[in-house]
Amino acid sequence: MPQLDDSQPLYLLTVQCYEFIDDGWPPWVKARLVDAAGATWHFAEKTPMFFAGDEPTGSTPMPVTGSVRCEILRTGLDDQGCQVIDVRTEAEEIEHDVCEFRVRPEQIVGRWCHPS
Repeated sequence: MPQLDDSQPLYLLTVQCYEFIDDGWPPWVKARLVDAAGATWHFAEKTPMFFAGDEPTGSTPMPVTGSVRCEILRTGLDDQGCQVIDVRTEAEEIEHDVCEFRVRPEQIVGRWCHPS
C-alpha cells in the first residue's frame, strides 16, 4: 500500500464499488475509477478503505459510490485545455500495481478529515 505524505492535506477521490469479494469482517469489495482519459482502473480492498461510516453489506445493491483517500501531486491542463489533477491514492490498482492517476476536478469530492 502506498504511503501518503502526512504533511500534505488528503482528499477524497470518488470510486464505484461494484462487487463484494469476501463477506468476512471487514468485507472486501472491488472498486473502479475512470480517469480523465477514460481508462478504467480496478481496486480490491477492505470496505473501510472506501467508506468512512455507512459501509455496504453483502445484501447492498451494487454499484455503490465510495471514495479513496489521495494526495494531490499537481494540477494542469490536458491536450484539450481541460483541467486535470494528478493524484496518488492510498489504494493500489490490482492489475498494474499503480497508485498515481490523472483525474477530473469533479472526481475530488472533498477533503479527508483525520478522525480525532
